[in-house]
Amino acid sequence: VADPAPPSGVSAVEGPQAMTLGQVIETYRGRWGGRVRLHLPASLRVTREAARLATVAGAPPPVRPEPFALFLDRTPQPGAAEPSRRVRTRRSLAEAVAGETDADPIAARLFILGPLARLLLAVTWIVSGLLPVTGLARPDGLTLFAEIGLHGSVAAVLLSLSCGLDVLVGIALLRNWRPVAVGFAQLALIAGYTAVLTVAAPVYWLHPFGPLLKNLPLIGLVLLVMAREGR
Repeated sequence: VADPAPPSGVSAVEGPQAMTLGQVIETYRGRWGGRVRLHLPASLRVTREAARLATVAGAPPPVRPEPFALFLDRTPQPGAAEPSRRVRTRRSLAEAVAGETDADPIAARLFILGPLARLLLAVTWIVSGLLPVTGLARPDGLTLFAEIGLHGSVAAVLLSLSCGLDVLVGIALLRNWRPVAVGFAQLALIAGYTAVLTVAAPVYWLHPFGPLLKNLPLIGLVLLVMAREGR
């Protein structure tokens, strides 16, 4: 690449040895102190279609269908030029991976936490938005509003508004739509709900099931999603 007069044609750059994808994964896991897992065969076409569905839910790039499409498209295209020269690197993959920093395995272990936390938050917001208007919640939403002094049409409008906002936030999380902006919206809603209940019904801080105390780890989960998914 640095040669001021590179040879013409197509050059193929190769490692010192041919490796399967399983061997590549084993090399990385060995460097990061992980045990070699059982390898199971998987259909690339099925995996690609599953990746397409995952993309709709805002999956991170490695889970998207493009890498699997590259594996499937291994046949030479008509008119494609054959490599005129093969360049073989001296360092093996194991040697290259050995030089990586400790931040790489930490990032790999945390990789799944962003999507998982986002999914858990989405379920929490959607269910909390639907339960008060389904008649399944005990006590129901209007009863809860009555406990803080809101009745009649005012309570009904506020209940519909809060439930609608909760569901919209949950849908945005499922689609991974503007994760930072949606994160700030979640923080604002959590702070608003907490402030209202703290003033109107502070006894909820002492409730045995901790409906207000649970907002504290929920804030941490929102911040995690904003940091992991908002890149």
